[in-house]
Amino acid sequence: MASKTLKDILNKSSEFAVLAELTSGPGQNVGPIKSFLKGFHEAGSLPSGFEFAGIALPQSPGGVANVEPTDIIADLTRDDLIGELNIIPHITCKDHNLNGLKSALMGYKHQGIDSLLALTGDKPAGAKPIFELESVGLLDLMQGMNRQSLLKAKPEAWDKLPQFFPGAAVSPFKYTEASQMQQYFKMEKKLICGAEFLITQLGWDWKKSFELMQYLRDRHLHVPVIGNVYLLTTKTPAPRLMHSGKLPGCFVSDALLKQLNAESFEDHVERAAQQVAMYRDMGAAGADIGGVHDFATFTAILDRANEIGADWIKYKDNLCWPRENGFYLYDDHMHQNALSKPKMKLRQRNFNLMHRTFFDMDHASTRFMKRVMHWTGADRDKGFGRASLATLEKTMKYMAFKCEDCGDCYLPENFGHCTFGGCEKGFNNAPCGDSTVDGRCGNNEDNRCAGELIYEAASAEVGGREKLRTRILAPRNPELQNSPSWINFLFGKDHTRTSPLTIVGEAINASNPNTLTALQQVTDPANAQATDNRAFAYIRALIQSQAQEKADYIVLNLDALTSDPCHMTTLIGWIQQVGRSVPVCIESNSEAMIKAGLEAWHGSGQSVKTPMVRLLNMDSLDAVLSLTQTYDFTLCVQLSTDIQANRQLASIELLKAEAGNILQKAVNQSGLQADKIIFDFNVPVLASDLTDLPDQPSQTHILFEAMKQIKQDKTLKGARCCLNVGHTAQGLPRRIGVLRAYVAVAMAYGMDTCMADAERHFGESPADKGLMALVEAYAQADGSKDKAQNAIGLLNKLRPPKPESKGQPKAVTDKTPSGTAKITAVPPTKKSTDKTESPVNR
Repeated sequence: MASKTLKDILNKSSEFAVLAELTSGPGQNVGPIKSFLKGFHEAGSLPSGFEFAGIALPQSPGGVANVEPTDIIADLTRDDLIGELNIIPHITCKDHNLNGLKSALMGYKHQGIDSLLALTGDKPAGAKPIFELESVGLLDLMQGMNRQSLLKAKPEAWDKLPQFFPGAAVSPFKYTEASQMQQYFKMEKKLICGAEFLITQLGWDWKKSFELMQYLRDRHLHVPVIGNVYLLTTKTPAPRLMHSGKLPGCFVSDALLKQLNAESFEDHVERAAQQVAMYRDMGAAGADIGGVHDFATFTAILDRANEIGADWIKYKDNLCWPRENGFYLYDDHMHQNALSKPKMKLRQRNFNLMHRTFFDMDHASTRFMKRVMHWTGADRDKGFGRASLATLEKTMKYMAFKCEDCGDCYLPENFGHCTFGGCEKGFNNAPCGDSTVDGRCGNNEDNRCAGELIYEAASAEVGGREKLRTRILAPRNPELQNSPSWINFLFGKDHTRTSPLTIVGEAINASNPNTLTALQQVTDPANAQATDNRAFAYIRALIQSQAQEKADYIVLNLDALTSDPCHMTTLIGWIQQVGRSVPVCIESNSEAMIKAGLEAWHGSGQSVKTPMVRLLNMDSLDAVLSLTQTYDFTLCVQLSTDIQANRQLASIELLKAEAGNILQKAVNQSGLQADKIIFDFNVPVLASDLTDLPDQPSQTHILFEAMKQIKQDKTLKGARCCLNVGHTAQGLPRRIGVLRAYVAVAMAYGMDTCMADAERHFGESPADKGLMALVEAYAQADGSKDKAQNAIGLLNKLRPPKPESKGQPKAVTDKTPSGTAKITAVPPTKKSTDKTESPVNR
């Protein structure tokens, strides 16, 4: 067990962290690794100013099969050579599908290893690659595993919970604009998906190393950087292989190779020491030293780096071996150079025209084509119509895009370029780091890198670069392989599938005990600098859990915690940082908190989507409406009519009238558009709906009928209806199934907005017909005895009444004093036994 984690060393240590990147020798011999570690244990320490953070273990570097890091770890553990060092295995996507990667990560967690370097991986030599995920998807997977374990845990267990500390690679050593900018864009995507430290690709150009550090500063990206220092020596074939392009992504220029051949081994060691000193002076957190299996040479490099110190700049010419006339993002004064403005090519114009004509849902021709496909049976799983269309699509797209029939097409997102057939590795978020210095594919130099083509196409469109920088593409759905992507797109089967509902994702609500505990810690001034506190991670996980599952809004309600607007501002910043551009839903009884939230959201300087304000206090309506003159937002108003206290059919008219008054005031007095107004209703607990007054209309009936009439009223056209379904199934078995059924029935009555855990994907998959019949029975319970009996009967089938005992309510039917039958539903149990609750209700 490491005495200090890599996370603590990189973020807290005052010393420069050093990793030793070690690989097995010829014949898969682990001896060199063991020899190095024995040398370290004999020495006992590193030269002053350096902290030995651990050893990094690559996974089959160069794509050549080698001993797996897990087996090396087992071997070193048996010989007691790890001691208190961290082990940082490289985990790659080349040999495993999604389930294989999950299993590998579970194995590392079982071994107590939390620090991993997530890589796409080199294309396997002589074997078929997998690449179902690439580095962005792998980081997203690790982030998801961290998030799930954290959200399921109780606050007292947070600090002891194993969590991955994933790192990512970035190459600043690219010499075309497209390749370099794509590296930085992908680096940002990796950070969004959970990378907590960066390791550079190896390279020998100090200007490029400095550019990376400057880019991070310019983008306000605060992440530890570990510089890659490789002992490049002619004692190994590495310089020759890099020069000839046999090690994709690594570049050794003609001049550097000539210089290496003229130098001694001591000169090679000197250059490595100069690089270590350079990275330390540039502000990197550490260095990853590779190509050294002799501990004495390793310490010699560090000793010499100490001697050089900040004077490395004297040796800058020895650290600058670029491509001639290569692209640099910054000039000599560290001002960013202007980026290219290419013209859109005819091929791209034709693609855009075809896409708008046949695949834009707002275009009449697209709707017509969809109807024709349905009429011919092309949307069915089998048949002549489907087979004919599939053949036509495959022929056309193969000729135009080298289509490989993935069935989940990303051509529009990649500006008309295919990364499945057009990329040697065939993954979504192109590129990898293998491109050559002139932008060719490092695995097939007959082709230009797909990432280069995508960047150029994006640069030719207005706002295209920003879309490319921020857009993260999910892995393709493997179940759609060899199916027609046209049909999958038009009929909502591929990655573009959206929910029929507007989902307001329940995330940060201080009324939830666990969330409140986390918020109390993160807003405590004593913890202002302790951002590694797991409470911070818990809040981030709540936000990510909704953003990842494509919620339309993320709820932020701090009323149970504080009335201090400063905390609202802080949490708004968090949502903008990790919420993947999903807008906030500011929920509060306080005008000051709402105003502070809107000011923080719109005042961030970022391009943001329109937020929502969910007003819980009707007394504040006028004040909140006045904010529309300054801020753009959608208004969700919780109607104040209490249907629990007014169980009469007249309540339907009361709700409708209240909605009409609010709409009129919002539109006429404040100029708010009707489609920016959402009516929110108090939702009853289904199991207790008819318990107290079974001879009166159910609350569900009043609620659903009111929604129906509001949606049908032409004077309220455009307004939307929202339900918070979180507690609807309280006390019932099959809780999630009941909620899914409740949402399905509510949609039929006009609900188009739902406050729920986005991970449930309510409204997207079919609900259980029996459970839908139960909800529908409550919706039909208009006060008549027969309908009430039907609803209660269905409820008792779902949850049979318990035998009578002392302290228990009587049977399902009883007599009133007048002798008439009184129908009584079994009251709900105190607490749901379902263990798969939403983040807010956990």
